[in-house]
Amino acid sequence: MNSSSNNDPNLDELIQATSEFSEWIKTATPGAILFVCGGLALAMHGNNRSTTDADLAIDLSRTCRPNSNRPYNTNALKGLVAMNPDKFIVGPKIYQIVNARTAQEKHIQVDFVNVNLYWTPFRAESMVNFSFDSIAHPLNLCTLLVSKMRSTIECSQPDAEDCFTKQSNDVQ
Repeated sequence: MNSSSNNDPNLDELIQATSEFSEWIKTATPGAILFVCGGLALAMHGNNRSTTDADLAIDLSRTCRPNSNRPYNTNALKGLVAMNPDKFIVGPKIYQIVNARTAQEKHIQVDFVNVNLYWTPFRAESMVNFSFDSIAHPLNLCTLLVSKMRSTIECSQPDAEDCFTKQSNDVQ
């Protein structure tokens, strides 16, 4: 999604939201590892593509739900997010509240996927760029390119024109 409004978050605000989400998830689900994907990862790599949300990939395989030997999944994670109304707004979409209760308060959309369901097998050492000085590291350019090509092929926009626009934006 391209940024078109003065109220849209800028790159620094998106990275701030991602960093705050990363810190929260480390406490809420110990063992979870968060990576940046999608348009935000492309922007972190220097691509001039604009985006208004933070796309995140989370490795939940090393987490463990209380009273269970099973790892968290994204539905359980969404439930944990919903229990934190001071940090998140949860509805059909999830918004991270950045700079809460200040004049600069922003609600930044956060989308997340379980890396092990989206990329199989997921090997962080070959798929993530760890050279960034940030709390959450972006997927590397090769992984992002393959992901964009895949999402272009699997475009689920019901409107053919919207699908074409998304496909065109994804491969630019």
